Amino acid sequence: MHFSSMAHVLGLVGVTPVRAFLPAFLTALVIRIGGIPYLTDAATADAATAPSWFTHDYTLIVLGLLSLLEFFATKSPEARQALSTIDEYYKPALAALTSFGVISASDASAVEALHAGTTATSSIPIAAMTFGSTSASFIFSVLTTGGTYLVCTARSELLNLLEDVDADDSMGIQSLLSWGEDAWVAVLVVLLVLVPVLILSFVALSLLGLWLLRTHMDRKGERSKVDCPSCGAKVFPFATVCHSCRTSITSVSSIGFLGQKRMDAVTDRTAHRLKLIALKKCPQCGSRLKQKTFHQTCEICTHALASGDRLPDSYLKMVRGRLTQSLLICSLLSAIPVVGMIPAIVYYRIVLVSPFRAYIKLGSSFVSRWLSRVVGIILLAFFAWVPVLSTFVAPALAYMNYAIYRQAFLRQWEREKTSTFSGTTCSPTR
Repeated sequence: MHFSSMAHVLGLVGVTPVRAFLPAFLTALVIRIGGIPYLTDAATADAATAPSWFTHDYTLIVLGLLSLLEFFATKSPEARQALSTIDEYYKPALAALTSFGVISASDASAVEALHAGTTATSSIPIAAMTFGSTSASFIFSVLTTGGTYLVCTARSELLNLLEDVDADDSMGIQSLLSWGEDAWVAVLVVLLVLVPVLILSFVALSLLGLWLLRTHMDRKGERSKVDCPSCGAKVFPFATVCHSCRTSITSVSSIGFLGQKRMDAVTDRTAHRLKLIALKKCPQCGSRLKQKTFHQTCEICTHALASGDRLPDSYLKMVRGRLTQSLLICSLLSAIPVVGMIPAIVYYRIVLVSPFRAYIKLGSSFVSRWLSRVVGIILLAFFAWVPVLSTFVAPALAYMNYAIYRQAFLRQWEREKTSTFSGTTCSPTR
């Protein structure tokens, strides 16, 4: 197996955990085209003339379509969350597929060259070459698959930490990161063919940085926890009940709107519990709630979310209490044409939309939400840049999105309250 093929296969560890289908498509396309400048000495240039299933027309078409679907899916918070549940399974499989594709194309040309320069009586050297190449191919493919799985796990944990801060991408951080990952994959796959050794070193340093960042975040998260006054277990400073001994915690720290610990102590425990729920955290232990439904049980303390706090009546009342202040703030921010519109949109998405959106499943009120996006684009395009008129754009968008997501939340509650928890009798006021 050619050295550049080895480097390319190992370098897949730096891109496949980010996107599964795009690296496979770009790699197959580069091998298929061949004859690219600076690639005359690379194995992929020779492999372009070798028959390979990896560079077949149908393979390229399928990989291209799947790459497009993956691209659009990663731009939706709901779809990203759905994909994150299977990342650790399908991405290593695609890494193995891509590595075998690169290796089979490279090995095909190598074996053909060996056959062309060897007499018919020299079957033993050919067999030994083929067996050695197959063994090396298998080893490198296993290394790539295992490395992809480990990096996928680390990436998922870092994204989970980001979701703790902004579960529904109200600030757009996850969307920005998604575009950055697309650019990372597209550039790195091409450079991995052009300068494999340099990019392989860069990938190794990037993976080291990812590991150091994960370690730092884990330590920071552990340092932020406090000891339970009853059993000594580590609990979040904003937790109201210890997940270990189930003892109520008397001294509870407030939590900020981004999920950060505040220095002031909680005075209204009911309001604090509702605020934790709005941030998609368990109202008892403060751990992140993973499902997009009110009818769920915390995986850490087994608290049933929909069984207490007179939910969702008190929850709806809490979010509705934010409406007047939010509309006023949005008006003041959007009074500055164009520039003020961005913080206004981020603000109302965090304060008014995120508490509902966090518990709405993928596909719920799909038409209504897309209609709101179309109306929002029209309002922004025609009025966001006009002085005075821009003052009313953000409040209009805020109220429209609040009403749409509130209604979607209520519909999902009505559908699930009897099927999931038969003992739940609370009925939200509309």
